[in-house]
Amino acid sequence: MTHSIDTRTRAPGQAGPTDPEAFWRREWRDAINRYGERAADDARRLDVPPLAIAVDDGVWTLRRAAGGIEVVAGCHAPLKITLEAGAFADLVCERRSALGLVIGMRASGEPAAYDAFCAWDPVLRSALDGRGVYRAGDVTLKGLDGESLDLEQRFRLGEQPEEAAHFLAEAGFLLLSGVFTDDEMDALDADLARAIADARQDD
Repeated sequence: MTHSIDTRTRAPGQAGPTDPEAFWRREWRDAINRYGERAADDARRLDVPPLAIAVDDGVWTLRRAAGGIEVVAGCHAPLKITLEAGAFADLVCERRSALGLVIGMRASGEPAAYDAFCAWDPVLRSALDGRGVYRAGDVTLKGLDGESLDLEQRFRLGEQPEEAAHFLAEAGFLLLSGVFTDDEMDALDADLARAIADARQDD
Protein backbone atom coordinates (compact mmCIF):
# COMPACT_ATOMS: atom_id res chain seq x y z
CA MET A 1 0.00 0.00 0.00
CA THR A 2 1.29 3.45 -0.91
CA HIS A 3 0.89 6.22 1.63
CA SER A 4 1.22 9.94 1.08
CA ILE A 5 1.04 12.91 3.40
CA ASP A 6 0.50 15.21 0.41
CA THR A 7 -3.14 16.29 0.61
CA ARG A 8 -3.03 19.04 -2.00
CA THR A 9 -5.89 18.99 -4.47
CA ARG A 10 -4.43 21.37 -7.06
CA ALA A 11 -1.89 20.38 -9.69
CA PRO A 12 1.61 21.87 -9.40
CA GLY A 13 1.92 24.92 -11.60
CA GLN A 14 -1.82 25.60 -11.63
CA ALA A 15 -2.44 29.29 -12.13
CA GLY A 16 -4.18 31.26 -9.42
CA PRO A 17 -6.83 33.93 -9.98
CA THR A 18 -5.67 37.06 -11.76
CA ASP A 19 -8.76 39.06 -10.74
CA PRO A 20 -9.45 38.96 -6.97
CA GLU A 21 -12.87 40.57 -7.35
CA ALA A 22 -13.95 37.91 -9.85
CA PHE A 23 -12.52 35.21 -7.57
CA TRP A 24 -14.62 36.28 -4.58
CA ARG A 25 -17.69 36.66 -6.78
CA ARG A 26 -17.48 33.36 -8.64
CA GLU A 27 -14.93 30.75 -7.51
CA TRP A 28 -15.38 31.52 -3.83
CA ARG A 29 -19.18 31.34 -4.03
CA ASP A 30 -18.98 28.06 -5.95
CA ALA A 31 -16.66 26.69 -3.26
CA ILE A 32 -18.98 27.78 -0.47
CA ASN A 33 -21.88 26.07 -2.23
CA ARG A 34 -19.85 22.83 -2.21
CA TYR A 35 -18.02 22.91 1.09
CA GLY A 36 -19.39 25.89 2.98
CA GLU A 37 -21.10 23.98 5.77
CA ARG A 38 -17.99 22.18 6.95
CA ALA A 39 -15.78 25.25 6.35
CA ALA A 40 -18.12 27.34 8.50
CA ASP A 41 -17.90 24.75 11.26
CA ASP A 42 -14.10 24.79 10.93
CA ALA A 43 -14.12 28.59 11.24
CA ARG A 44 -16.27 28.33 14.34
CA ARG A 45 -14.08 25.65 15.91
CA LEU A 46 -10.92 27.67 15.24
CA ASP A 47 -12.65 30.86 16.41
CA VAL A 48 -11.16 32.93 13.58
CA PRO A 49 -11.69 36.70 13.82
CA PRO A 50 -12.90 38.92 10.95
CA LEU A 51 -10.04 39.72 8.58
CA ALA A 52 -9.80 42.31 5.82
CA ILE A 53 -7.71 41.22 2.83
CA ALA A 54 -6.42 43.98 0.57
CA VAL A 55 -5.19 43.08 -2.91
CA ASP A 56 -4.03 45.89 -5.16
CA ASP A 57 -6.81 48.51 -5.02
CA GLY A 58 -9.52 46.21 -3.61
CA VAL A 59 -10.35 45.17 -0.06
CA TRP A 60 -12.61 42.33 1.02
CA THR A 61 -13.53 41.27 4.55
CA LEU A 62 -13.69 37.60 5.40
CA ARG A 63 -15.82 36.84 8.46
CA ARG A 64 -18.10 34.35 10.11
CA ALA A 65 -21.81 34.96 9.75
CA ALA A 66 -24.97 33.28 10.92
CA GLY A 67 -24.87 29.83 9.41
CA GLY A 68 -21.76 30.28 7.33
CA ILE A 69 -18.84 32.37 6.11
CA GLU A 70 -19.26 35.57 4.16
CA VAL A 71 -17.05 37.89 2.16
CA VAL A 72 -18.07 41.53 1.87
CA ALA A 73 -16.44 44.26 -0.14
CA GLY A 74 -14.54 46.88 1.83
CA CYS A 75 -12.67 46.92 5.12
CA HIS A 76 -15.03 45.88 7.92
CA ALA A 77 -12.54 44.42 10.40
CA PRO A 78 -9.92 45.84 12.75
CA LEU A 79 -7.37 43.39 11.35
CA LYS A 80 -6.11 43.84 7.81
CA ILE A 81 -3.58 41.99 5.67
CA THR A 82 -2.23 43.38 2.40
CA LEU A 83 -1.09 41.18 -0.49
CA GLU A 84 0.03 41.90 -4.01
CA ALA A 85 -1.89 40.09 -6.74
CA GLY A 86 0.73 37.37 -7.25
CA ALA A 87 0.80 36.52 -3.56
CA PHE A 88 -2.99 36.29 -3.48
CA ALA A 89 -2.94 33.94 -6.48
CA ASP A 90 -0.29 31.79 -4.79
CA LEU A 91 -2.44 31.59 -1.66
CA VAL A 92 -5.57 30.55 -3.50
CA CYS A 93 -3.92 27.81 -5.55
CA GLU A 94 -1.80 26.71 -2.55
CA ARG A 95 1.59 27.45 -4.01
CA ARG A 96 2.16 29.29 -0.74
CA SER A 97 0.48 29.07 2.63
CA ALA A 98 -0.45 32.14 4.62
CA LEU A 99 2.52 31.49 6.89
CA GLY A 100 4.78 31.12 3.86
CA LEU A 101 3.66 34.50 2.56
CA VAL A 102 4.24 36.10 5.96
CA ILE A 103 7.71 34.58 6.37
CA GLY A 104 8.56 35.47 2.77
CA MET A 105 7.57 39.08 3.46
CA ARG A 106 4.91 38.97 0.73
CA ALA A 107 2.16 39.96 3.18
CA SER A 108 2.03 43.09 5.27
CA GLY A 109 0.08 43.93 8.39
CA GLU A 110 0.30 44.12 12.14
CA PRO A 111 1.36 41.01 14.13
CA ALA A 112 -2.25 40.32 15.15
CA ALA A 113 -3.28 40.45 11.49
CA TYR A 114 -0.57 37.93 10.64
CA ASP A 115 -1.93 35.61 13.32
CA ALA A 116 -5.47 35.96 11.97
CA PHE A 117 -4.28 35.41 8.39
CA CYS A 118 -2.56 32.16 9.37
CA ALA A 119 -5.59 31.08 11.41
CA TRP A 120 -7.84 31.54 8.37
CA ASP A 121 -5.56 29.49 6.12
CA PRO A 122 -6.96 26.03 7.02
CA VAL A 123 -10.49 27.44 6.71
CA LEU A 124 -9.68 28.67 3.19
CA ARG A 125 -8.42 25.19 2.29
CA SER A 126 -11.55 23.69 3.80
CA ALA A 127 -13.74 25.95 1.67
CA LEU A 128 -11.75 25.88 -1.55
CA ASP A 129 -10.61 22.26 -1.61
CA GLY A 130 -12.91 20.42 0.76
CA ARG A 131 -9.97 19.53 2.99
CA GLY A 132 -11.48 20.13 6.37
CA VAL A 133 -9.72 20.80 9.64
CA TYR A 134 -8.90 17.59 11.47
CA ARG A 135 -11.57 16.06 13.67
CA ALA A 136 -11.06 13.17 16.05
CA GLY A 137 -11.51 9.95 14.12
CA ASP A 138 -10.62 11.41 10.70
CA VAL A 139 -7.36 9.46 10.70
CA THR A 140 -6.93 5.85 11.78
CA LEU A 141 -3.49 4.27 12.04
CA LYS A 142 -3.19 0.48 12.06
CA GLY A 143 -0.35 -1.84 13.00
CA LEU A 144 0.65 -4.91 11.00
CA ASP A 145 -1.74 -6.92 13.16
CA GLY A 146 -4.67 -4.69 12.20
CA GLU A 147 -4.94 -3.21 15.67
CA SER A 148 -4.58 0.48 16.49
CA LEU A 149 -0.97 1.59 16.02
CA ASP A 150 0.95 2.30 19.22
CA LEU A 151 2.52 5.71 18.56
CA GLU A 152 4.84 5.38 21.55
CA GLN A 153 6.86 2.64 19.87
CA ARG A 154 10.62 3.02 19.45
CA PHE A 155 12.87 0.94 17.24
CA ARG A 156 16.58 0.19 17.24
CA LEU A 157 18.55 0.79 14.07
CA GLY A 158 18.74 -2.42 12.02
CA GLU A 159 16.14 -4.31 14.06
CA GLN A 160 12.53 -5.20 13.13
CA PRO A 161 12.84 -3.75 9.61
CA GLU A 162 9.36 -4.80 8.49
CA GLU A 163 7.65 -3.38 11.56
CA ALA A 164 9.74 -0.19 11.41
CA ALA A 165 8.97 0.33 7.72
CA HIS A 166 5.25 -0.17 8.32
CA PHE A 167 5.28 2.26 11.25
CA LEU A 168 7.05 4.91 9.16
CA ALA A 169 4.65 4.48 6.24
CA GLU A 170 1.60 4.55 8.50
CA ALA A 171 2.54 7.26 10.99
CA GLY A 172 4.92 9.39 8.92
CA PHE A 173 7.67 9.36 11.54
CA LEU A 174 9.93 6.87 13.26
CA LEU A 175 11.83 7.00 16.56
CA LEU A 176 15.17 5.21 16.23
CA SER A 177 17.62 4.52 19.03
CA GLY A 178 21.18 3.32 18.73
CA VAL A 179 21.89 5.49 15.69
CA PHE A 180 24.82 7.40 17.23
CA THR A 181 27.33 6.39 19.86
CA ASP A 182 27.97 8.51 22.94
CA ASP A 183 31.31 9.60 21.44
CA GLU A 184 29.60 10.72 18.24
CA MET A 185 27.03 12.71 20.18
CA ASP A 186 29.79 14.32 22.24
CA ALA A 187 31.51 15.33 19.00
CA LEU A 188 28.29 16.87 17.69
CA ASP A 189 27.84 18.80 20.95
CA ALA A 190 31.41 20.09 20.66
CA ASP A 191 30.83 21.19 17.06
CA LEU A 192 27.70 23.06 18.13
CA ALA A 193 29.49 24.73 21.03
CA ARG A 194 32.28 25.91 18.68
CA ALA A 195 29.73 27.24 16.19
CA ILE A 196 27.91 29.16 18.92
CA ALA A 197 31.17 30.61 20.22
CA ASP A 198 32.17 31.76 16.72
CA ALA A 199 28.73 33.14 15.82
CA ARG A 200 28.33 36.85 15.30
CA GLN A 201 25.25 39.00 14.93
CA ASP A 202 23.81 38.93 11.38
CA ASP A 203 25.61 35.70 10.45
